[in-house]
Amino acid sequence: MLLLSSTLLIACGDTTLAITPSATVVTATTAVADSPTLAIRPGYIVGDTKRLGSGLVQSWVKVDAANKPVAVGLAFSTATLIDLPDSFNNQLPLQLPTQASATAFNHLSLDWNPKGHEPAGIYDKPHFDVHFYLLSQEERSAILPTGDLATLTKSPPSETVPVGYAPPPGPVSPASIVPGQGVHWGDTTSPEFRGQPFMQTFIFGFANAKLGFFEPMISKAFLETKPDFSSDIKQPTVYSKTGVAYPTRYSIKYDAANKEYLVALEDFINR
Repeated sequence: MLLLSSTLLIACGDTTLAITPSATVVTATTAVADSPTLAIRPGYIVGDTKRLGSGLVQSWVKVDAANKPVAVGLAFSTATLIDLPDSFNNQLPLQLPTQASATAFNHLSLDWNPKGHEPAGIYDKPHFDVHFYLLSQEERSAILPTGDLATLTKSPPSETVPVGYAPPPGPVSPASIVPGQGVHWGDTTSPEFRGQPFMQTFIFGFANAKLGFFEPMISKAFLETKPDFSSDIKQPTVYSKTGVAYPTRYSIKYDAANKEYLVALEDFINR
């Protein structure tokens, strides 16, 4: 298991986002080898199942009749929100089933931030970061604040960045690099930067001028509303990695029948 940790700091502004990492201790979580599982859903191929809080977290790929992926995501039980660690940032890597190889994604990580993070009044609320990584865990291990900052923080070609997204402002520094992740680019039009409470938002991560992850960031309070939410994902003009499928929508939904949450990237198209 790759144990990495970071704190995402985003400063409110009209057109820029300030994002700075801060190393913390990670609480390891073990894989589930015994019988407990989450709900069985037709068409869903299960990846890893691990424990978090008092519940289970499970990665999956949903496939169509031709065995092609139509969604990638994770499920976690309502019990996961009980007895969560109350200190430090906890990252839980989850491998995907082989069917995900037709998509851009290599693995997932569910990260729990019990105290949130700066800026005060915006992201300082308990929340989850759901990272969908295009990189392998080995590739992520080379992304370090002690590395080649000029290369790691080099801006990607403009056509590979969705409209409205911005990197941290200011000069390049080790604080620009989140270990194992890279530079977080945020949506400057998100509601929390326009005076509304943070509920959920969508972030892209870049390193070495290439896209490294997709990230829905979700407050615990939003999950407790038992949401039925979905939205378009802002798309770049081109993706640097071609020949694989990318999602065009994401969703955050509560399954009342099974008392589970589903976070998914959906509606894949080949690029």
